[in-house]
Amino acid sequence: MRYRSPIRSLELEVDLRWIDPERRSEGLLQMFGALARGEGLVLVEDRPWSVLPAMQAHHPGEFDWYPLEEGPPVWRVLVARRWTRISSLHRMLEFMSSDHRRMELMLIHIRDLAERGSWLEAARLAGYLEIGMKRHARMEERVVLPTLMARSPCEVSLAELKAEHSRMLLTLEQLRTMAVEGEEGATEAEVRRLSRTLMRRFFDHERKEERLLYGPTDLLLGTDETGQLVHRCQEI
Repeated sequence: MRYRSPIRSLELEVDLRWIDPERRSEGLLQMFGALARGEGLVLVEDRPWSVLPAMQAHHPGEFDWYPLEEGPPVWRVLVARRWTRISSLHRMLEFMSSDHRRMELMLIHIRDLAERGSWLEAARLAGYLEIGMKRHARMEERVVLPTLMARSPCEVSLAELKAEHSRMLLTLEQLRTMAVEGEEGATEAEVRRLSRTLMRRFFDHERKEERLLYGPTDLLLGTDETGQLVHRCQEI
């Protein structure tokens, strides 16, 4: 899967707050239908994810849903058309791994922006990344791991998973603080060091989860169950 286009799509915003709530879903479906594969747009809402059910009903497996800001008063979410539809097999592996890849790409962008001295943009993207990491942690801790543990013994404990998430979020908080401080104190070398640290933890965490969490979940659940699990994760 490719991710560069959805990252560029962060600048393409559609404000749904001025559209009648009964017509928002219809409008989004039309806009989504006009997107090329790999493209996306940012939705601005005054309520949390009111149009998600319509996307799940009409385009299952065809879109990625990435919250950027969680209000109140404003919610922002990036909706992107996938390059390929999620297959009936390995749904959780594809769904969760794509979220990892997106966050890794955002981290690279943050590092590049800091090296160019674009501190405000780096700080904005770091805030989006923090929202994404916290959501990813909730998906694993509240949905994926409990589902797997209910079916089969699991080599990953909830305490272990939470500890790994906390370490990565602490590193990201340090990185975001540097970006916010910007020219007042942060240096490119410090940003690069923390970016490398966080990227390494991402890679190690992802490899472990693909082997012990996502893969076993796909093997144990049927197609309908994995589809329902993806929907539950998107709703977080």
